[in-house]
Amino acid sequence: MNPILFRLRLASVTILLLFVSGCKPTSSPQIEGGKSSAEKVQRAKPLVHTSNYPLYYFANRLSAGFFEVVCLPMQAEGDPAFWKPTGSDIVAMQSADLILFNGADYEKWVSVVSLPAENIVSTAGGFRDSWITTAKGVAHRHGDGEKHSHGETAFTTWLDFSLAAKQVERVSEGLIQLQPDKREEILKRRELLLIDLKALDQQMKALGEKLRSTDLVASHPVYDYLAAAYGLNMRAVHWEPEQALTEEDEQELKKLRRNADFDHFIWEGTPVPASVETLKNMGIGSFVFDPCGAQPDEGDFLSVMNQNIEQLRRILRGDEG
Repeated sequence: MNPILFRLRLASVTILLLFVSGCKPTSSPQIEGGKSSAEKVQRAKPLVHTSNYPLYYFANRLSAGFFEVVCLPMQAEGDPAFWKPTGSDIVAMQSADLILFNGADYEKWVSVVSLPAENIVSTAGGFRDSWITTAKGVAHRHGDGEKHSHGETAFTTWLDFSLAAKQVERVSEGLIQLQPDKREEILKRRELLLIDLKALDQQMKALGEKLRSTDLVASHPVYDYLAAAYGLNMRAVHWEPEQALTEEDEQELKKLRRNADFDHFIWEGTPVPASVETLKNMGIGSFVFDPCGAQPDEGDFLSVMNQNIEQLRRILRGDEG
């Protein structure tokens, strides 16, 4: 039998058995760190899989071309945090030399797949005491995707840039373990990346001080770490940027305004013009802060975060949005 076909069938059987038994795989990927396996597929470069775009960006910045870095969820539609791997995706990850997870309950699919635990690094695992627990939110959907709700453990850890720096350190440790002879180059690149993250952190701290007394409302409950780290007074609804606001949404906003005096609305993506106009008629400006969990259409993680910071500066300048 073709070996690839055999592995696909084996992965499918594994998933089916896990669903039937309701048990987690014996080699659970819920670990704090990982190491390279003794037996590796022979390839030109070590293969590194990442579970979201920020980790993909970090790993690429550190890799110096020594590693092949891929991110399967980047190929999917909708919110990468709610991506579900196919059988072929699982086979691909099983063959990786290193698998970088975000952690903090980001990879919700891990309990129903079988992956080599020794190859996994949970990059947020080293700061569990900084994880934020939230109340379970209202179920909603992104476009035509399945309904889901944001709640329990908040997972956008990278929006606290000091925590993102800790994730970068875990990524570098995993890469060095794969290629110890590349340690010096990886550490040099890590230092440059940490300098960039430190600059973002300092800018946000300065903005947070100035925005501390400003009420903000966000389109999604994905800014927990951003708000906590930088002292932002922010609450969230469950609205999608690509969907025009309904009359029910307007009523929800009016209800919120009875308890908070806010004139600024933060979108996780570029909103449709109709929504911008609706908010404008209510005296509310629209601003975009892209969490960047998925690969941006233009630029990269660093440029998107700088654009986000500029959007917040517009609030201070009194731009209408």
